[in-house]
Amino acid sequence: MRQKLKSLLCTAIPLLFSTLSFSADLDIEISGVKSNAGAILLVLIDNQKSYQNLLNGEMNEEVYAYYLLSPYGDRIELSIKNYPEGEYVMVVMHDENSNGELDTSKFGIPTEGFGISNYAGGDLPGYEEAKVRVDGKAKGSTKMLIHYPR
Repeated sequence: MRQKLKSLLCTAIPLLFSTLSFSADLDIEISGVKSNAGAILLVLIDNQKSYQNLLNGEMNEEVYAYYLLSPYGDRIELSIKNYPEGEYVMVVMHDENSNGELDTSKFGIPTEGFGISNYAGGDLPGYEEAKVRVDGKAKGSTKMLIHYPR
């Protein structure tokens, strides 16, 4: 009996800890905001399909989370408490005319500001390149720059 209990505990305890989800505080700094018009939308994505859909102009419910922020000044700081650990792509859009979408030209090029985690301009990063790791053992921090068309 004692051996069975010991065996059960040896199996149950690791399973218990493997299902625990850790969280961290996440600080995000968005810079390069060019006006106080409209709204800033920050989207956190935890899967490649939703990232591709967003790049194709389709916003769906499969994104992990989104935040609607008011632009004020050239920089926005956001602190999210107890954010689940994992890997996320962060996309920011400046909807200057408040129509609820990122406006594009007839060629599909954004006419409003946007930014993607780990994106410095040029070709858009793929999902793997754009991911940011949020570690449940430490405070996370990331900086993003909004790029506007010229």
